[in-house]
Amino acid sequence: MSLEQVANQKNRKRGYVAFLICGICVALNILAYLPAQSFIEAEVTEFTVTIFLFLVFVLAGLFAAISTFKNRGEIGLVSLLLVSVAFVIASIYSGQWEWKMRIALQLSYAILVLILGTIGLLSAKRQAT
Repeated sequence: MSLEQVANQKNRKRGYVAFLICGICVALNILAYLPAQSFIEAEVTEFTVTIFLFLVFVLAGLFAAISTFKNRGEIGLVSLLLVSVAFVIASIYSGQWEWKMRIALQLSYAILVLILGTIGLLSAKRQAT
């Protein structure tokens, strides 16, 4: 394997890991708010946790987007990027949605990204050997 192929392989793996981190952040955010059942009832610690998870989500999402643009031919990374963009857009415009709909959206995103990211990461590792 050439040096450029090894670098691309590493970048693909890092992209999948970044998407997995995004999915984990969304799942942890759901767990932080489930006991309170609403944003208004949430305590200061839950809000602080959400801000931290949001920052990690944004940083991991930016890194994942950069990795996706570097590996435009990787269908798994491109599909994860499209799912993530759709999730962010839906989250921005979900202000009028019911609380349960938002939880369903976040849970669907977390499950989908964790499944697709894990499959992509495993296939990238398998191609490396």
